[in-house]
Amino acid sequence: MPKVSRCGQSAVLSTGELDRLVDCMDPRCRAVMSVCRYTAARVSEALALKWKNITAGFVVLEKSNTKTKRTRQVPMTPALAAELERWRRLQPARHTQPGSWIFCRTDGIDLEPAPRRSVDHALRRACAKAGLTGVSTHSMRRSALTSASDKGVPLRHIQSLSGHESLDCLSRYLQVSEAQK
Repeated sequence: MPKVSRCGQSAVLSTGELDRLVDCMDPRCRAVMSVCRYTAARVSEALALKWKNITAGFVVLEKSNTKTKRTRQVPMTPALAAELERWRRLQPARHTQPGSWIFCRTDGIDLEPAPRRSVDHALRRACAKAGLTGVSTHSMRRSALTSASDKGVPLRHIQSLSGHESLDCLSRYLQVSEAQK
């Protein structure tokens, strides 16, 4: 379930936990959370994506939609490419045009992205099914950044992918294991 007090940090999930959680999600939530999982994007950044932001090999997070107001270009993983293609095939043709929101509202209003609240509710349902606690939409971001650090990706590279202005800010996102201390 999501954080209760909003003062704690969201859980960092293992690859197995992420897979189990994603398997419990509805298709839209699965696609949104996959963007967050594989790009370390904030959920608001994922929801602001249009199909034109998915380029050959990259996801472009436009500066108008990022917290730091800087455009970020994040490499596209094969897993994310497959997930977005699966989502695209489920959409009517009018929702797959370059200028269309990837995740538009489900109530027939095509001119706006899906509301964050709908993703939050879908994630809560998936967490309950998966038996996971302490999870929020930010868990995908924290898990992606921690996983990259665990794999030995240089911190400066992780910082550029995440958009954090300093290594100090980034370090608050990373969960350090006992073996790494």
